[in-house]
Amino acid sequence: DTGRSAPWFVYLILIGQFSIFTCFGIVQFVNLSFHNGPSWFAYGELTYILLSFLAKGLLGLTLIFSIFAFDSFEEAAAA
Repeated sequence: DTGRSAPWFVYLILIGQFSIFTCFGIVQFVNLSFHNGPSWFAYGELTYILLSFLAKGLLGLTLIFSIFAFDSFEEAAAA
């Protein structure tokens, strides 16, 4: 054990990404579960778009946090 651990925000990012990507499957399951699923198609697509924006936004925040967590880019690259 080197005594190093991940920063606190890494765990939040992992939980957030897992939650958002799980929601994609939930939306698909809901659309396929109902007999009138095709009538909900537009709402499903809108939900996919919103989830996609959330997932990409969270990935962008991951990049921003990783940049600001270190004093320089060289330090971040070395870590």
